[in-house]
Amino acid sequence: MEKSEDELQTYLNKLILSSNDDVPAYWKNAGFPRLKKLTKCYLAIPPATVHSEHFRLDPETVQKLIFLHKNLKTVNFNNKD
Repeated sequence: MEKSEDELQTYLNKLILSSNDDVPAYWKNAGFPRLKKLTKCYLAIPPATVHSEHFRLDPETVQKLIFLHKNLKTVNFNNKD
């Protein structure tokens, strides 16, 4: 059985997924049992506890979110400078 450190190093040496890849399918078939368990615990999105119609954002935050939404695709996350 592979040690946790070896499993992590193997994962880190793999190619980065693209935005078009099926992430749940990747983790289902990836063969990283320890990391798979961690992703379920720590990377899962918690359910919202506030109804969206009761959630209010200040105008500055709304502008920042719109900016991020429109410009996120222009950022190259795979660039390791």
